[in-house]
Amino acid sequence: MLVCWEAVSPRIVAAKFATNQKKIKVSITQCYTPTNDAEENKKEEFYSALQDLLNKERRKDITIIMGDFNAMIGSDNTSYEKVMGKHVFGRYE
Repeated sequence: MLVCWEAVSPRIVAAKFATNQKKIKVSITQCYTPTNDAEENKKEEFYSALQDLLNKERRKDITIIMGDFNAMIGSDNTSYEKVMGKHVFGRYE
């Protein structure tokens, strides 16, 4: 069940959900990270806001951070088979 949500910034939204364990909640944070080409102050603002949000989380709660972190990926998932598929859009060299 959704307990609350917050639009932290245009690039970060967070939601908190209740679980079957009354004292434990699940927090999900969706991010859209600025690219390396972005101005330094924009990147600093983003990471500062994300860190501030994470600092508010209780240690016993489950925290999931997901989103577009502008990572470059490829089809070589050697040693990462359990967490990374072989699907890729485009080609990076």
